[in-house]
Amino acid sequence: ARLARRVRLTRRMADENVLGALIRAEEDGAPAFTTVTLAAWLRLPSARVTHVVRRLRRRDWLIAMGSDGVGLTDAGREQATQVLRAHRLWETLLSREVGLPGDHLHDAAAHLEHYIDTDTLETLDLTLGRPDTDPHGATIPAPRR
Repeated sequence: ARLARRVRLTRRMADENVLGALIRAEEDGAPAFTTVTLAAWLRLPSARVTHVVRRLRRRDWLIAMGSDGVGLTDAGREQATQVLRAHRLWETLLSREVGLPGDHLHDAAAHLEHYIDTDTLETLDLTLGRPDTDPHGATIPAPRR
């Protein structure tokens, strides 16, 4: 049972990392990623990213763009936005409550963003006073409605 939970968590983390990279690219106005550029961005083997992309396409969270590009579908964008929201709320908490310096926030939040469910995310948002921006000035997406 422990192994099954670990496998599910590992898959979810990989899925969320791909979704997070794509939503950040959209925010920056970057064109669609290819699996090769995604792999480089995430520092993962290309074969692993290809496998994740296939899984996300089966869920209809990604759409093919160009010869090897992928982009977010509306459903994928909704999922990716929640990953981004969790990340930015964690950065805010780590900055305000822990006093972590700005250059350490991203890596810490990148690990923590995967360990939070919707209810806990809402509690974190309320505890922080529903901030509009993270410590870097980036907009924190609104909760799912």
